Amino acid sequence: MYSEAMNAVSDRVLATLNTVEPRFPLFADPDTGVWETTADGNWCPGHWIGLLWSVSAHRGGPAGERCRSAAEAYTERAGWERLRGSLFAGMNYRYAGFRAADLGGDPKLSALGVRGAEHVVACFDDSTGVVPVGSFGTRGLEEHAATDPAVVAAVDAGYTATGLLWRAADLTGDERYRRIARRHTDTHLRWFVRDDGSVWHKASFDPNTGSVERRYNQLTRVSDACWARGLGWSIACFADAYNATGDPEYLGTLERHVEYYRRWTPADDVPFAELGPDAPETYPDTSGAALAAYGLVRLVGDDRRVDSLREFGTEILSSLVSDYLVTEGPLRGQLHSGCYNAVDDVAPNHELVWSTYYFFVTLASADGKR
Repeated sequence: MYSEAMNAVSDRVLATLNTVEPRFPLFADPDTGVWETTADGNWCPGHWIGLLWSVSAHRGGPAGERCRSAAEAYTERAGWERLRGSLFAGMNYRYAGFRAADLGGDPKLSALGVRGAEHVVACFDDSTGVVPVGSFGTRGLEEHAATDPAVVAAVDAGYTATGLLWRAADLTGDERYRRIARRHTDTHLRWFVRDDGSVWHKASFDPNTGSVERRYNQLTRVSDACWARGLGWSIACFADAYNATGDPEYLGTLERHVEYYRRWTPADDVPFAELGPDAPETYPDTSGAALAAYGLVRLVGDDRRVDSLREFGTEILSSLVSDYLVTEGPLRGQLHSGCYNAVDDVAPNHELVWSTYYFFVTLASADGKR
């Protein structure tokens, strides 16, 4: 059903590789296709590595081998030590470790995923039940660095920190991973999910009492709006958590998220970067849409409620394919209209490497592939 879209994205990944290697792509100009790059992947090296493994599995042949070799080389170059101690470590190890093992057929790659799980465990604040933001210089968000990141948590971490813990628990039988994933998810639910199904971006907390001192947004221009990508992160979080536990509370939270998403998103199912009654409708954000589809399409189960959520995820995916994917010309395979940082106009209407990763994985899942 989505094979042609996957072929187009594969073409773009191969063209990007030929242009940027050995650097990591981060975001690209929508008109020229020229990438802003980093030496070590900054906060998202695993997305590029995971894309290369995914295209390798999809294409096979010489192109597939080219991507496989590149994925292995990029894994060696990624800034793993810089990521250590941050909320971003988990997802990057998940893609470069566990997903790479699934796609590449090399179980030794799973050891990288387990190593990442240990890094998440080391970051976990047991007194509050949360993985804090940690110390990391996120490219493009320098204006929003926390003054004391050890006592700040973010909505992103509901997904970024816990996703690989569920997998590590299944692989190793170590229940520490499952316990921490569960505790962080439950804290995420209490701290970040609002009654109407929207989310807060950040929460500062007292590490001695474990109580929240303030909830706030950094990437919205309206203080009480909902950051669209944050909502996407949270949808992916609770999709993983429901798949791992079958907890009906997580399913109910997903339904609340989707209800809010549908209420404030245009008819094409792609949200603006900020959602809510007073939020400016300036930049569409395909990264928020891709994350939402990624979470929903991968839901497991034949329950009617699960089916309904999965169907909506497929609707989002189909809209991305029909309205936001370039299918011809030199930029064939580009997923455009991703908004990185609307507040500071940093890559506000661009091609984003993480959006492309979630888009491609969701295409493969909807097409019955890995």
